Amino acid sequence: MRLASLLAIALHLAAQEPLLRIPPVRTTVEIDHQAIAITASGAVWSGSQPDHYTLALSADLSDLQAHATEILRAHLDRSEPCGERIAIQRAALVPAAPIAVLTAEMHFERWACAKALGKAINKRLVAGNGMVRVALTPVLESPTRARLDAVVREIEADGTLGELLRSGSLGAALREKIRASAQSALDKATDFRSTLPPALQDLVRLSSIDFADAGDGRLELALKAEAAISAAQFQQVRGSLGRHP
Repeated sequence: MRLASLLAIALHLAAQEPLLRIPPVRTTVEIDHQAIAITASGAVWSGSQPDHYTLALSADLSDLQAHATEILRAHLDRSEPCGERIAIQRAALVPAAPIAVLTAEMHFERWACAKALGKAINKRLVAGNGMVRVALTPVLESPTRARLDAVVREIEADGTLGELLRSGSLGAALREKIRASAQSALDKATDFRSTLPPALQDLVRLSSIDFADAGDGRLELALKAEAAISAAQFQQVRGSLGRHP
């Protein structure tokens, strides 16, 4: 579901008072030894059919943004005496609804080792700085599972480094490591067992998922979901939250 459809749904829901609100729940996921905090919250409205409900959920990913550089460094930095040396200098993760864009700036070197007259010789063959910009798109695989697609949008690098990023293994590895890092946060943000009342956890089915701008460039994951539950189950949910909207 694209942005225009999401806006229409959001406007429709905003015109109605929610039946109840799901208060913020803060969880922590470890990504490459970085503790990343994710705060999720939401609201529930009546659905189009009896005993059907619509949920709007959001997950604050601003802490993932704050640790983007450290996470990429843990995945990509390496210094091989006789091979490739990569140093991530800076990474920035920003919303571009309905996707997110991660920009990585790096320094790259390739070294060769040889022996001559009994002495080890190290020679730097390639050195340069580069930038890679990757678009991250959340995609529903099923009503309970989402994945991230990663597509390289832009590469800025000269000479051999540019060739490696555009057509070599370095560019493919970089794209996949960026995707895998963000996937860990996506998995946690869509883990309903940590964010929803127990009565809803096994009944919620995702209908859309997108990245959004929560203001001031803060990245947010916006989810729409449906749940088919009885009136008794709904009262159980309301009671577990302990308050009305």
